[in-house]
This record gives sequence, structure tokens and C-alpha cells, in this order.
Amino acid sequence: MKNDTIKAIKLLEETSSTKDKISIIQDNRFNSEFLKLLEATYNDSQYGFSNKKLRESLENFTPTQETTLASRLGITNIFELCSCLANNNINDTLRNLTYQYINSLRPVEREIAIRVLTKDLRCG
Repeated sequence: MKNDTIKAIKLLEETSSTKDKISIIQDNRFNSEFLKLLEATYNDSQYGFSNKKLRESLENFTPTQETTLASRLGITNIFELCSCLANNNINDTLRNLTYQYINSLRPVEREIAIRVLTKDLRCG
């Protein structure tokens, strides 16, 4: 994830002013990754995870041979993962793929991914 995308999300999170939030979004209107994150979070697709359950599952997740093989499905970013989850019935393989992908991210990216999948960027 690009640093300017992370910065924009943090700025939205840190302000409570609607006017400031609109300004941040307008300032980042050409940042396609940022816009895709907003779309993935606030569209009508469901990804099958609650915040509490996803965090608990990530803490207890241990990769297996099956999840290592599943990682070869080509999930390389949060948008591919969201698409995969939105277009398929959730099952153990997809859950494990999700846990493996999220655990492979840097901490700040991991937090954003969790927020996207649980449909709440916590930006007010």
C-alpha cells in the first residue's frame, strides 16, 4: 500500500470535521488506491467477517500446507482479496487465505485491511 494512501486514511481518522474530511477526500481524488479502498469498504459487498471474530482468528491462525497452496491463487492485494470474498461463498480455505494474506502485511497495512474487510475504516 502506498504511503500517501496510508497518510490519507490516517488524516481522515484523526479529524472529526466533515469539512476537513471532504477536503482530504478531494485532495486525494487522483489517488486511485485511496478511492478503491473507500469503494471496497463502503460498497454493498459483504466479506463475511466481523471485527471481533477476524481479530481473534488472526491471533490464533497457524498456516498449514493447504493455506500455503491457497496463497498461490494470486491474491496480491486487498482489492483482489475483497473481490474473491465478495464473489464466492466463504469457506475454510478462503478464511485461511484471508488470515494468511493479512498476516503477511506490515502492521499499518494489516490494520487497514481489517477495517476494509469489516466495512469500517473508522474515519467517522
